[in-house]
Amino acid sequence: MRSARVILVRHVDTTWSECGRLQGSQDPPLSERGRARLDRLARFVARLAGGDRLLVLSSPLRRAACTAESIAMALGVSVQKADELREVSLGQWEGMLEKDIAMSGAERRAWEVLDPEWSWGGNGDRIATRVAATERFLSGMVSGSDVDLLIAVSHGLLIQGLLANWILSDIRNAATISVPLGSVSEVRLVNGKFEAVFVGRTADHATGSVDT
Repeated sequence: MRSARVILVRHVDTTWSECGRLQGSQDPPLSERGRARLDRLARFVARLAGGDRLLVLSSPLRRAACTAESIAMALGVSVQKADELREVSLGQWEGMLEKDIAMSGAERRAWEVLDPEWSWGGNGDRIATRVAATERFLSGMVSGSDVDLLIAVSHGLLIQGLLANWILSDIRNAATISVPLGSVSEVRLVNGKFEAVFVGRTADHATGSVDT
């Protein structure tokens, strides 16, 4: 079975993330800070990519798509958008500030541990369902193409769930994984299993490990 690299990139800052507003499936624009970070992040990912045959994938939400387009430009390739990389829906909480959300004790506990079976905001997505679909999509892209590297630009909750499933073998540990805005994580698919190379590294602070 062939091996391949997968680089997961979380989009940069938006006008909503800067004020703590929940985004989910909503589509706010990048902030000035976010736009200022694009070039350095793109060059960082390009250095990691090396000369591998690659494909750049992106969530269709513009905070991810703009991040992906900057990376693709640095690499001289195009971006393929995929709904499977869209952020987990936060239901009726989207657009709200966390401090303004009235949560029950059970909801607060589910929030804090990123409970994979919990429907966010009452009518939003379950992380477990979205992660399973995205994992199937990425595995299929690896097995169905001749590229050595997939670069997938996506969102915080989805990336945390994927990494927990892959490197900790338990999606219930998603809350223990830190993937800041503009961060990069790399895994390798070897013999059908994902193995971590590093997690949560940024162009500004090139640190990160498998146990963040």
